[in-house]
Amino acid sequence: MQHLERDVAMWYLDDILIPARSFEEMMIRLRKVLDALSSASLTLKLEKCHFGYEEVTYLGFRLSTHGIKPGEDKAAAILKIEHPTNRHEVRRFLGLTGFFRRFVPQYAQIAKPLTELTKNAVPFEWGHSQQEAFDTLKVKLTSNPVLQLFNPNAYTELHCDASQQGLSGLLLQRRNEDKLLHLVYAVSKKTTTAERNYHAGKLELMAIVWSVTRLRHLLIGMQFIIVTDCQAIVHLNTKKTVNPQVARWANLLSEYNYEIRHRPGIKMAHADALSRAPVNTSTDTEVELEELEIMITMTAEEHIITMQRSDENICSLIKIMTKSTEERSLNEQREVRDYVMRQGIVYKRVRIQGEERQLWVVPNAMRKSIVVQNHDMAGHFALDRTVAKILERYYFARMRSYVRVHIRCCPECILTKIPRGRPQGELHPIPPGRRPFEVIHLDHIGPFVRSTAGKNYILVLVDNLTKSYTQCELVMLKQS
Repeated sequence: MQHLERDVAMWYLDDILIPARSFEEMMIRLRKVLDALSSASLTLKLEKCHFGYEEVTYLGFRLSTHGIKPGEDKAAAILKIEHPTNRHEVRRFLGLTGFFRRFVPQYAQIAKPLTELTKNAVPFEWGHSQQEAFDTLKVKLTSNPVLQLFNPNAYTELHCDASQQGLSGLLLQRRNEDKLLHLVYAVSKKTTTAERNYHAGKLELMAIVWSVTRLRHLLIGMQFIIVTDCQAIVHLNTKKTVNPQVARWANLLSEYNYEIRHRPGIKMAHADALSRAPVNTSTDTEVELEELEIMITMTAEEHIITMQRSDENICSLIKIMTKSTEERSLNEQREVRDYVMRQGIVYKRVRIQGEERQLWVVPNAMRKSIVVQNHDMAGHFALDRTVAKILERYYFARMRSYVRVHIRCCPECILTKIPRGRPQGELHPIPPGRRPFEVIHLDHIGPFVRSTAGKNYILVLVDNLTKSYTQCELVMLKQS
């Protein structure tokens, strides 16, 4: 497929797009793509394929002969917000729009009818001017320059929030032109009756997991920042938990390259507005996540290929290995000396106990999930057994040190670890005497450096009752 990239087709992960100016050109290009897939022993699921469309939605964009436009569902969470019914809801909506006010010319003038409603002295009456301002601001938020097309190379933040009413996520990216955060995607959903009883921390975590998986096609393979107003969620940066449900959610996030940061709630009004006015129907988030897991399930080979292609170091190795031996420089030959590539997978030749093996090369972003899979989810084995289990299939540099640190930080291993060797004996306290010097404790310490008198031990006498030394001079003992 590599020789068809850009000239015949474009692809991202398992999504292939074949552009053409005519039906005849489309058939020629389609045949080339199908032949390439067939030669690579890859198959397509017919019900997921679409042919001959004049307009398609691809990775959140609408592509047609008129150009590239944002997808219809990118801003549905904003466009479908119902108008406020009280002052509190007006303030919440203005908190959302105010976050992007720098991109809206004459924002204060447009929002003035709504701002007037926030004053207690003014009676709350929703009229034509308020509805017009409300509709105008929604249109401004869902069009350029507020709403921008996704750029996989731009600095990216995902702002998440949760309330009893719903979950929300705003995908923001910084543009080089103005260095400001622009809106790329907005999602929200209502919570179920059961989810409304979750405590705040669990709801915030669920909002993060749901938002990330909802935007998986954009976030997979890139580095991004998750911003939340819940300080407790920041501990997920260590990816450690003993709660089974939270552990499963953390495992869902393990394939992403992210960092969680805390921001006070007063600075998260834009995300709070969507979570308290969600537009999508109330569906069970757990069921939704399970369906997504099934939808994105790949074989181990497909998974390792996908992750290897997202790693710069491995991609440089692949680039060298695709060259012929004559085209490689001496340094390039040394660099790929211990590597081979078969069916798109990069292998490392490793000698273990006198036996040569070819193991899958694990990119840095995948190390954590591999160790979790072979330690946390495989019985919490000790270091040697965990490393041996990983080496059955995978390889990455400094594996033993990485696994050792992981096991030392594993909560379950820490809580259940039993010290080896002979157990320590129980203490038998000696009852104190009834008067001083009735019971005396004797012990000797040493050897020390031999004195001029030829002695190197000290005899210590301690009174059991007063814990004081005796008044007699300390005795020096000769070495036996």
